[in-house]
Amino acid sequence: AAFIVQPLLGGAEVAAITVAFDVRIGGGTQPPADGMSFNWASDLPVTIPNVDLENGAGTGLTIGFDIFDNGGGEGPSIDIKWKGATLIQTKLTSAEIQTDVNGEPTFRKVIIKVTADGKVDVVYGDRIIYSGYQLPNYAPITNGKFAFYARTGGLNANQWVDNLQIQA
Repeated sequence: AAFIVQPLLGGAEVAAITVAFDVRIGGGTQPPADGMSFNWASDLPVTIPNVDLENGAGTGLTIGFDIFDNGGGEGPSIDIKWKGATLIQTKLTSAEIQTDVNGEPTFRKVIIKVTADGKVDVVYGDRIIYSGYQLPNYAPITNGKFAFYARTGGLNANQWVDNLQIQA
């Protein structure tokens, strides 16, 4: 699945963003799969290729919410990618990344902030995942779109976004 927001500010160069949204990740099978990503880049796909977009797309910023270990020990985790490369990963347990409580659907607040000098903050619920993480060779993004991508397969989970706010 995909939800894409076209460029803000007439496609002008954007150096800093603050994004807030509520997310529900949970329900479905045990273990749940596969995950979702938030992306900010000028080259995000608008048609969904048959690839693992829950791990992100484009040559800008990706915050990946990986809820399934594909066998390489990479998940569950929340990752920062810049220009397609994974820079840092915070491992979580499946229970820590899922938002449902005692089987009841609930949402968590997510806040993603990028400062004009390329420092990233990510807050997931009441937990600070990253604070002031410096993106290497940071440059503002011109004509940048924002996108959420998610996927499930034989195993699945709900991955819902609500109350989206983007400040550029």
